[in-house]
Amino acid sequence: MPVRLTPDKLLLITYDMDSDSWVTLEGVSLCLLAEFVDIEPGVTLEHIFDFIDRNKEVRKFLEEYCSCDIDKIRKAEPKSHDPIQVITGVEWHEGVGTPTGVARVDQLVISPFFYVYTDESTQERRLDGGYMLLGRSSLNETIAKTLGGPNEHAYAELKGFELRLDTQMRVDECDDDKMEEGPDDTIAFSANVRYRLLDVLTTVVEFFGNPAFDPRYQKQIDEDKEFLDRLNEPDEDDPEPAE
Repeated sequence: MPVRLTPDKLLLITYDMDSDSWVTLEGVSLCLLAEFVDIEPGVTLEHIFDFIDRNKEVRKFLEEYCSCDIDKIRKAEPKSHDPIQVITGVEWHEGVGTPTGVARVDQLVISPFFYVYTDESTQERRLDGGYMLLGRSSLNETIAKTLGGPNEHAYAELKGFELRLDTQMRVDECDDDKMEEGPDDTIAFSANVRYRLLDVLTTVVEFFGNPAFDPRYQKQIDEDKEFLDRLNEPDEDDPEPAE
């Protein structure tokens, strides 16, 4: 059941096959978090947090998952009253880029950041990454900037910006021997990405919080722990500590 975020009514709607129309969902259960979602123009960050506030079960889950207090997020004072700006164009000459203009950020875009690599210990190919919250201007939607997290920008500074989804995913290749020559030599492959409601909500809330769960593969976590344990083992050649 695909859902859509809209600035009207209760924000969340879905397509009803029986009536052949979009209908409003008056509540949301945790099972809806796995549904694919679209966002209509006009939906702001504040709309998203209003939606979270209205759905107590979802709010509790997000606060625990993202290790944050949503009330504190919404009450935090602005870090700066200066407008957030982004470069709107770049001229390149001999590999050096020169900005050709700047504009105010008026959009927040959720963008995928994924990469593939070969695990050195197992030689397995792995895909890692996640989603980032970036700032961009409606004057040039091809260029976005990182926002630096809550240490640089509070909710009060960003709440009026429209939220958009970047559906183009370019997966970076991290293995030198698998890179191809050309302008996109670091790109393993490209694809269109579909977002779940969970992806949207966790990305915007995590920006202000601190993810409580390690997103890596469990096997990778176990390997890292085993490596650290070996490092902490005493060396048999070391002299005994003096008493």
